[in-house]
Amino acid sequence: MKKVINIIIGFVLVTAVVLSGLLLFNKFYYTPFWVNGQSMYPTLNGEAKYSNGTLIGEYNSHGEETNIYDVDYGMMDEHQKAIDNIKRFDIVICKYNSSQASYNIKRVLALPGETFYINNTDNNGSLYVLNDKSQKFELIEQPLDKSLVANGEYFDTNATAKTLKENEYFVVGDNRKHGLSYDSRKVGPITKDLILGVAKYICGKAKIGINDQGIYGPVDIKYHFPRFI
Repeated sequence: MKKVINIIIGFVLVTAVVLSGLLLFNKFYYTPFWVNGQSMYPTLNGEAKYSNGTLIGEYNSHGEETNIYDVDYGMMDEHQKAIDNIKRFDIVICKYNSSQASYNIKRVLALPGETFYINNTDNNGSLYVLNDKSQKFELIEQPLDKSLVANGEYFDTNATAKTLKENEYFVVGDNRKHGLSYDSRKVGPITKDLILGVAKYICGKAKIGINDQGIYGPVDIKYHFPRFI
C-alpha cells in the first residue's frame, strides 16, 4: 500500500513539475493576444457577447469595442521561424500596413507564389489553387463549416485567378458575411513583414477595458485549459 502511495505522490510531483515547466516556457516563449471582434467567429470569440447579451456572430454589423466582453485570450508565436513556416489555414496576427496601430487576426488561404481564385457563383467561397505539376486548378477543402464558406461575400476580383508574389499571403476572416471581416478580399494580399505572429492556442477569457497602467485592452483574465487552433 505504501509503495502505491509513493508511486502516486511521485506521479503527482512529476506532473506538477512538467506543467510548471510548460507554463514558464509558454510565458517567456509566446506572446499574448486577444480577440476583440467578430471577424473570426465562431472559431474565435464563439462565446463573446455584446453588453446587451447578443452573441457577436449574430450581430449584423460591427459593434463598439467597449461593448464586447468575455473575449478570447490566447498566445501567438512571434519568432521568425514560425513566420517562415506558415502553412495554409494557419491563423495569423497581422497588420494591413506598417502605420496601423491595431492588429488583425485572419486565416491564411493562399501562400507566397501560389496562383488561386475563389469561386463566387454556383460554388460560392470555394478555394481553387493551381497545381504546378498538372497546371490545373484543384479544389482545396477548407477547415470550416460549409455554411460559413458558402454564405460569405466574395467579389469578381477574388474570382479572377491571381498569382501572389514570393512574400505575399492572402488572408481572410472565418466570418465571411457582408462587412463582418475586413481582409484580403478587399485590401488585397499582405506582405510577410506585416505578419506579427502565428496564433497557437486560446488559454483564457478576458473582459475589455482600461487596465491598471491606463492602457485599453484585456482585463480580468480568467485562464482555462489551452484550446489549440
